Amino acid sequence: MILTRQNVLHYLVQADHLGLDRIVNGDIQIVSRESRNRAFAVSDARGPGFFVKQHRPDEGHWSGGSTLESEAHIYALAAANDRLEALLPPFQSFDSEHQILVIGLVEPAETLRAQHRRTGTLSLPAAKAVGHALATCHIEFGKTLRFGPPNASLAKHRPWILRPDRLDPHVTPSQSAAQARVISIVQDHPDLIDRLRALEPGWRVNGIIHGDMKWDNCLVTNEGASGDTTVTLIDWEMAGTGDVAWDVGGILQSYIVAWIRSTRPRSGDTAASIAASAEIPLSALQQAARGFWNAYASRLDLDRRATATLLSSAVAYAAARIVQTAFEATSDDALVSAHMILALQFTANMLAGPEAVAGSLLGLAA
Repeated sequence: MILTRQNVLHYLVQADHLGLDRIVNGDIQIVSRESRNRAFAVSDARGPGFFVKQHRPDEGHWSGGSTLESEAHIYALAAANDRLEALLPPFQSFDSEHQILVIGLVEPAETLRAQHRRTGTLSLPAAKAVGHALATCHIEFGKTLRFGPPNASLAKHRPWILRPDRLDPHVTPSQSAAQARVISIVQDHPDLIDRLRALEPGWRVNGIIHGDMKWDNCLVTNEGASGDTTVTLIDWEMAGTGDVAWDVGGILQSYIVAWIRSTRPRSGDTAASIAASAEIPLSALQQAARGFWNAYASRLDLDRRATATLLSSAVAYAAARIVQTAFEATSDDALVSAHMILALQFTANMLAGPEAVAGSLLGLAA
């Protein structure tokens, strides 16, 4: 069975998620959303909505260990833990035969990226809420990893960017001209390749991680007159066992790239003049990054040395994420933007001295 906008309601009724009484009024909205998998947001004003995902048919036949199985496993684990259940979309069902995952639709909410774009500011309450939520997920999922049953449905996550020798700077049917240019830029800096390669031996399997943590996967809701900010972490398709610092680095990467994109780089500019051109003040970047990091680190029971090691790893992984994101974001492009080139140049400094960058750029200290 392949889900479409025409039959997704029928599936929800057959699976006992949706009653016929909610359909007869004809006011149900169905919005198609495409990412790694097919997805549909189903909602109306009469009850909770649903987010339905299915393995993309054009990706070939599914097999054991699909990304949807990993995501379903995460939501099932969260449903049995009150602290996790409050931070992830509610789990409804997983149809392994047809590879269909049904979770609750989180609304009203917007992604952290959309919030920042709408308001033009880096929200400190949202940064703190994301830090607290991510730390809670790492702590609670970590307990499951250490004390629960074997997590056979979760893969061992190891980012492909930590093996840069596999990159090929040529245009191919599966690689755009812009992607080839990104690889060429990276390979023009042997020290950058060496430092990316050096990250892999330091990779630790110390928890269950999201694997693709970024602003787009953080849904933000401001509740009531108090304006309290709550966060829901979504899209756990890449979840697996891995290094929790990778998730932290993913959020730091979002902040860094947003700041870089707010600059107005010109040929011949110095680092100081580029920084001065940013629409997002460096002080605002640092305040938000500190809010996120301090909220995250304060939830962990780590001594000062372990905290410093975690921060250094997270900044280094943020640099790796910038390179990975530059490649993935240009899959349909012919050219690489000036901002993307600037971001790639930043990565060399970040990897050369992550502790220094944590302080000077992000204003962070262990």
